[in-house]
Amino acid sequence: MPEQEKSEDFKKYIESTLARARLAKTIAKFQVAAIVICFGSLAFAVWLKFSGGRSDAIMVIAGFGSCMGFLTYALGKFIEKTQARLGEIKRAFDEADRRKSASAMPVVSTVRIPLTIGFANLIGESMTSTVNDDVHAISGLFQRSIAPPPHQIPRAEVLFVYAKLGEDGTITPEGKSGIRQIVQMTNSAIVIVAAANSADSIQKAMELPGPKTANLVFTFDRNGQEFAKFFHALFQKMCGGKEMLAAWVELAPQIPGGGSTGGPQTLLVAEGGKIAFPSAAGSQAFAEGGRP
Repeated sequence: MPEQEKSEDFKKYIESTLARARLAKTIAKFQVAAIVICFGSLAFAVWLKFSGGRSDAIMVIAGFGSCMGFLTYALGKFIEKTQARLGEIKRAFDEADRRKSASAMPVVSTVRIPLTIGFANLIGESMTSTVNDDVHAISGLFQRSIAPPPHQIPRAEVLFVYAKLGEDGTITPEGKSGIRQIVQMTNSAIVIVAAANSADSIQKAMELPGPKTANLVFTFDRNGQEFAKFFHALFQKMCGGKEMLAAWVELAPQIPGGGSTGGPQTLLVAEGGKIAFPSAAGSQAFAEGGRP
């Protein structure tokens, strides 16, 4: 059947169903009355029987009540079929909306960033669920992903560190190392402190000595799932060739808590410069500390 004929038939089906629905709304009121009359008649017939009433009158009243019962059943079936047809129409429209939404979604490249992303949980079990959520949301953009057990730090070009900073800016509970020591140990080019910390602790961490070879990101407030959404969007832009600074400015202002549009409150410290993700051929140079 041609699509136009199908469309016309469906339109007629909708119109007839809506007409049934309007009728069913009125019928529902009669159904309530029929139920009341049915039970009232049967109850009256029972009362007459035990009161010694005439048998022919009892039969008439009981028969009338039974007729009301059958009428109630028939009206109920009509309403039930009408509701089923309305459900079919709703499902058809829902499916059409789903297909429309799917067709409107942007096509996402299947090319993965030729780097390793790592997730270091230095807080422990209390942070495991958050780490897993970030891994699930972000790691698929990269060719390789490492998420070791808590308190282990993987070597990765892009590293998320879940750590609490002490009052002096060092990572607790160790209290000996700062975030730049992690940069030195892992040779990471981008390090994100993915756990929320206070502004004072972050300021102290920025003042600690160490190699300034990586772009650092500090988090004031993750704002729930917005954290992972933000970095997913950031890395997608960088995958398209944008340098980190340019991609960051497009997504968020560089003022903690100022002008944010619902995303996480973070601070980028661009000590590594204008870092960009490499092409597949340039991944080795990036891993060795090169900056495309």
